[in-house]
Amino acid sequence: MEMTAILKEAAPLFKGQCSQVILPSAPWCSGNLSPLDEFHVELGQAEREANALEEYLVIYSKLTNGHGSGADVLFRAQLAYHRGDINETEILSYKAVFLAESNRQNIVQFGATLYLADIALNKRDTADWQNAIVSMERVASFASQDTFVSRGALDIVRGVLLNELEVQTSIPDWLKKTDFDGQRLLPPMTINAMFVHLSFLMHQGEYTKVIGIGQAILESGSWPNPFQEALLRLIMAVSYKAMDNCTKAGEMVNRAAELLLPDGLISPLVAYSWCLEEIVNEMIEKNYPQFLEVFQTIKERFGMGWTTLNEAVCMDKLPADLTTREYEVAKLAAEGLRNSEIAEKLVVTESTVRTHLRAIFQKLQIDRRTKLAEKLK
Repeated sequence: MEMTAILKEAAPLFKGQCSQVILPSAPWCSGNLSPLDEFHVELGQAEREANALEEYLVIYSKLTNGHGSGADVLFRAQLAYHRGDINETEILSYKAVFLAESNRQNIVQFGATLYLADIALNKRDTADWQNAIVSMERVASFASQDTFVSRGALDIVRGVLLNELEVQTSIPDWLKKTDFDGQRLLPPMTINAMFVHLSFLMHQGEYTKVIGIGQAILESGSWPNPFQEALLRLIMAVSYKAMDNCTKAGEMVNRAAELLLPDGLISPLVAYSWCLEEIVNEMIEKNYPQFLEVFQTIKERFGMGWTTLNEAVCMDKLPADLTTREYEVAKLAAEGLRNSEIAEKLVVTESTVRTHLRAIFQKLQIDRRTKLAEKLK
């Protein structure tokens, strides 16, 4: 609110001109994919924070020629999703995508598309899930955006979705190994990447490592946001339970609920309830009966969607390694076509082809196009 007041004072001084310091090409919020992580800081005040962000961006985006466009809508989409309202989430996510795409705000568009993929999971729609993945590659090809930020953000979003389906083989190695320096990540992106890394470790059964890293993060206070802390505690709770320490797991779950439920954010508890079973179920029934009905509804819907998508990916109905467009590019490159010829054939830019090839080489773990034919056999 203080920043909004400052902007209101500054706006007349621009005399209709846009900032020459903050440009639309700068990554919004230094690459943080989640406005909920960035702007939700006070328990029970998510609606007030959403209103404040909207008021701020009305002025800020105008002064910066569209920088941050759609971030306020994405914030509301996140709130709707984690409260279980998937119809409202879908509407708001498409709105955020439109606003972000219109102003070349790829970080916002990545975040909104992530939620469209989650909507597809809840609806058991494998085609829409795959469409969301494919659309992200087009976002990464925006020539006006910092390419290392786009590539890192794209990998992080993929990592979130693949962890969600427990299909970890295609998660980029740098996220598995925390090779964050090699990716030149901006600080907020490091938190997003660490979440993917911890989720990967949890699904790989590296429970002591998860707990050790989690304790260090909590003690350092480097994740001060309530939503971030809640997710970290839920990952740690799964790890404690797997080690038969249900008392500690229960403490983590209870604290996560205290951080989430004042704003009605029930969905994360649902997502981890499959691993935590009775610990979450009993906690909701005993301490938060007002959320029991929506909890059960979301759990049933999410469970059916997860099963459908997981089977589709594992049975290769969806390309877990290469997207449809990446496969098309890879095949043409393997046939010997130059980037310009591939771009002409697929009606895209050469920059888009180069972006696809970088992703293809990384996923297939090769370093030159001459190795493509062997990999695509």
